[in-house]
Amino acid sequence: MFNNVAVRLLAVMVVVATASIAATAWLASATTSNAMRRLQNQTIEGDAKIYAALLEFAATHKDWKDVGETLEGLTEESGRRITLVTKNGEKVGDTGSGSGRPASPSAEIDPLNVNTGLAPNASKEGIDNRIMGPFRVTDAEYKDMLRNAYLATECTKVNRADGSPFKIVSDPFDGRPMITGDQESMEQLRAAACYPPSLTQRTGSQKPAFAKWKSLALRCMRKEGLKNPHVDAEYRMPGSDLTFVNLGRDLDVRGNSDPETAHACVVSSRREMLTPYTAEPALLYLGGEPPGLADIGRRKTFMVATLVFFVTVGAAWLAARRLTQPIRTLTAATARMGAGDHTVRVPVSSGDELGRLGASFNTMAEELERNERQRQDVVSDVAHELRTPLANISGWLEAAEDGVADLDKDLIAYLMGESQTLQRLVNDLQDLALAEAGRLTLHPEELSLAALLDQVATAHRPRAEDVAILVEAEPVTLTADPVRLRQAVGNLVGNALRHTAPGGTVTLTGTPYGISVADTGSGISSENLPHVFDRFWRADRSRTRSTGGSGLGLAITKQLVEAHGYTITVTSRLGEGSTFTIHL
Repeated sequence: MFNNVAVRLLAVMVVVATASIAATAWLASATTSNAMRRLQNQTIEGDAKIYAALLEFAATHKDWKDVGETLEGLTEESGRRITLVTKNGEKVGDTGSGSGRPASPSAEIDPLNVNTGLAPNASKEGIDNRIMGPFRVTDAEYKDMLRNAYLATECTKVNRADGSPFKIVSDPFDGRPMITGDQESMEQLRAAACYPPSLTQRTGSQKPAFAKWKSLALRCMRKEGLKNPHVDAEYRMPGSDLTFVNLGRDLDVRGNSDPETAHACVVSSRREMLTPYTAEPALLYLGGEPPGLADIGRRKTFMVATLVFFVTVGAAWLAARRLTQPIRTLTAATARMGAGDHTVRVPVSSGDELGRLGASFNTMAEELERNERQRQDVVSDVAHELRTPLANISGWLEAAEDGVADLDKDLIAYLMGESQTLQRLVNDLQDLALAEAGRLTLHPEELSLAALLDQVATAHRPRAEDVAILVEAEPVTLTADPVRLRQAVGNLVGNALRHTAPGGTVTLTGTPYGISVADTGSGISSENLPHVFDRFWRADRSRTRSTGGSGLGLAITKQLVEAHGYTITVTSRLGEGSTFTIHL
């Protein structure tokens, strides 16, 4: 009986259902109180709202003197007892009575060393961006800058049906008004010379703060041993005559011998300057008992468990019966495939696991059938490619041996050319096999894309005859294996020259996004386009040397490109030319 798949599946499901129901009932009645007690010691991730509110208070106040009202509001909302204690043990706030509190704090409230995973307002260095401190612009400066910002937005005469394209917001670093908008509107604003310099430069009240920040950072760098330390609080926008205040919350440390140490000094100096403007770090303790769960009656639990048991058993039996038929069908199809029948397929009538299994089986069968056809084609194509040069070499050697032909320099050169054809074919097959097996070794290095394309063009011009080879490359530097990438591009150029008539052009284009080889040749028909990267594929099935090579060049190119992590595509119009693009 247990040899039947349905019975075995049903037995397993009954055992699982019984065990799960019994475990669920026991856990529901015996562990609810334990689970609720564990909630009082949960980490700050479960009380992110309390953490965020206290962090905001610390970032906007110089001490904890007035935190009581905030704590009471948080306790009323969450039902938790909240206790704040400084690191030296001084209690600064407590919403409960008595001395009891959890053994360990839930979190540390320190706006200068924030848990960045819990606080979206913090910088990547862990400083809460709401702390402006000495960098905040004064009220008078803000009003003057705000007036200039409004005048600037009206200066360009840019208006739309939905209103002004500009918005004026406050910068989180120092509170200054900033003009924002889409790229087109901002370009018109700058082109009209309407952007007020006062919005992009340090104010009079900020200069002492930036000078002190710079001084502290330089002192730290010298202490850390940096030679000739350098910091700058301004930078010049590319293509603009305006010098902008660096509002990125960092001084510019480019040019230092150790930028990481210099940046650390900039951050520590900013912390030192902001410390007087924040409340001192405090430990957060969360206590109290959250609202509990209602007790579960034993009788009700038993009734529900019994109902679930019978429903699970009935569903398991129906599922087992449905599973049996497709499994038998799949087993028979697998046996036929094992016997060598790659044309076998199974019907797929559902989208569940068995349906997907059937679809995967059909996909596997199609792939095996395709691979078998490719294997046969490869054997035939390799034999065809080897037969001609081997026959020529053998025939001329026999003629020389019989005295019919003289083994002079011309004949030796001809035989050498045929042997080199064989050697190239063997090398191509070896490169293709290594690439497809993932064992092709690359030696990447930084190289100039323009120089690489010039080298390829120069190497192919001697045999280009009356075809012009043009290079259009931007000054791009990339990391790649120069030999393999040159081989890939060279294959594309050679293929383009082979199919371009005299008077045509082959253009090599290099951009940060890719390398393209375009020709004005014969083009590729739409039905042949999907096969251009197949091994030994050629549009001319007669495989004569006058119409192409061995059919391995583009297949090798595709493997070389993919080995670098790039992709290659082709577009073509019959009679107009083709464009192969390596996407970087």
